[in-house]
Amino acid sequence: MKTLLILGFKFTNNHTLILEDLDKDFYTLVMFFRRNPFTLRDLTRRAILIDLNISSKLNIEKLPLPSVLKRFLLLQDINSE
Repeated sequence: MKTLLILGFKFTNNHTLILEDLDKDFYTLVMFFRRNPFTLRDLTRRAILIDLNISSKLNIEKLPLPSVLKRFLLLQDINSE
């Protein structure tokens, strides 16, 4: 479901009513992301990881990339903002 949010699926009021009935925590998450969309940085990071089919820290560390890009992919740049 998070993928739908990232890809820009537009939840209508009917969708949100159904979600609210199914799972209150998930509904809360959906509503949070409707009000706080992903940043371009987050979307870029996700696109790179998906495109390269990278799922582990070890695989990222093996990439022939500058250390700043590796830190970006490893989410290590988040605390430095």
